[in-house]
Amino acid sequence: MSPRLDVRPVVGKAMRVHPRVAYQGFCAGPEERVALALQLPPLVPFPGTIFQSLLPILDWDHRLPSRRYILRIYAYYDDSLRQSAEQLYGERLAEIDRRDEYPEFDVTDFSDLPAHESYEVDITPDGAIEECRFVSPWRGEVPRDVASQSLQIARKSEQYHEIVTSHPERSTRLGDLQVVSWCPPCESGHAVWTVDVWFLVSFDGRFAEGKSFLVDVDGARILSLRDFRVRSG
Repeated sequence: MSPRLDVRPVVGKAMRVHPRVAYQGFCAGPEERVALALQLPPLVPFPGTIFQSLLPILDWDHRLPSRRYILRIYAYYDDSLRQSAEQLYGERLAEIDRRDEYPEFDVTDFSDLPAHESYEVDITPDGAIEECRFVSPWRGEVPRDVASQSLQIARKSEQYHEIVTSHPERSTRLGDLQVVSWCPPCESGHAVWTVDVWFLVSFDGRFAEGKSFLVDVDGARILSLRDFRVRSG
């Protein structure tokens, strides 16, 4: 697959369905699955990589009837992890089959299969997509040189200086700019992967608030500035 190929039709055609989802009749036919996948935001592989294959699974929320569905999209650059994922998928499917005596019995799902890139998509019972998240464990692993460049770009930006100037009361104990994670296009809405750099503005012991810079390192620019609010602990 080309890095710029629209993979959404591929997701729809390759989609597998958890038995509990099939039991409820959600996205029962191939046309419905393709239509659902076409609602997804663009899925762009990490720079320098290409998706060779995808393993999309429409999963359940351990409720009957389900209040939401989870589309798990596992992406692979080669076969090194795909074979392990298929084996684990088969094991979980067999476990579901062993315990699938009555609809009300809880059974396992297909979370945490091995993949080069992993995404989770929340879907409402009426088929609307609510959120797409990049959930690979390496999300927060930004190489030191890339992190350093991201900090420099953010620190030199007009947006950063405006924030510092507009918060003269800000405590120095809140620290400086901090590299948090990678941010893919499906989350940011931008065409390229960015580095998420945070700047705390306040902390009351429970909630931290501040600004999030989405930095395009290759373009040496800030693509957007967002507010964030997170609960401590």
